[in-house]
Amino acid sequence: MNVTLNLVGITDSLGDEAWSGALLRTLGGLLPPDADMSIMDIENFPYYIPYLDKVASSSDMCEVRASIRDSDAVLIVTPQENNGLPNTLRNAVRWLSQRLERSCLLRKPVFICSFSTGDDGGVDAQMQLSRMLSSFSTEIGPQHHLALRHIDDIVAEGVITNADVAVAIRDALARFVQEIFAYQEKQRCASLPERDNDRRVRAADRGAID
Repeated sequence: MNVTLNLVGITDSLGDEAWSGALLRTLGGLLPPDADMSIMDIENFPYYIPYLDKVASSSDMCEVRASIRDSDAVLIVTPQENNGLPNTLRNAVRWLSQRLERSCLLRKPVFICSFSTGDDGGVDAQMQLSRMLSSFSTEIGPQHHLALRHIDDIVAEGVITNADVAVAIRDALARFVQEIFAYQEKQRCASLPERDNDRRVRAADRGAID
C-alpha cells in the first residue's frame, strides 16, 4: 500500500514579493512523490502572551496546533533578519511549541531551510530556530538543514534557476522523507511490546473476572 506523508510548510511571509513564500512553494514542488505539503499562514497569529494562550486554546489556535499534530513533519523556511529569526516566525514557534507535555511539535521531524542575500545563507537564524525547537524535543537530524546563499541569484519568479542547487535541495528533501518513514517504522516497532503487554494485562483482567 502506497503511503503519502503529510508535511506542513511554515515561513515568515507568503506575500507575492517575499522570497520566503516563493522559496517555500518551490521546496514543496521539489518533494518526492510520496510526500505532500500544505502551507500554514502564520502572519495573522496574535502576539504570544501566556495568559492569551489560555483564551486562544478554545479558538483558532487549537485548529492550528491540531494541523501540526496530525502532520508527519514540518518544513520551515526562514530568512535572516538582524542576525536572527524574523519576529513573525519566532512568534509562531512560541505558539506551536508551548505546553511541552502536549506540544504539537513534540518529537515532530522538522526540516529547516534558511536563506540570505549574502554569503552566510542565514545560518544565525537557522541556529536560533534549531535551539528553540530542540528544547521541545523535535526531531532535527544533522542532515535536516539547508542554508542557501545569494538567494537573489538562484531564485527568479518562484523558480530555482540554478540546476545544481535544485538537485541538492531535491536530494536533501528525499533523504528527509526517507528518514521520516524510517522514524515512523521505528516508532511502530517500539510500540509493539507495549501493545502486547496491554493485551496480556487485559487478558489477565478478564481471567480474574471470570
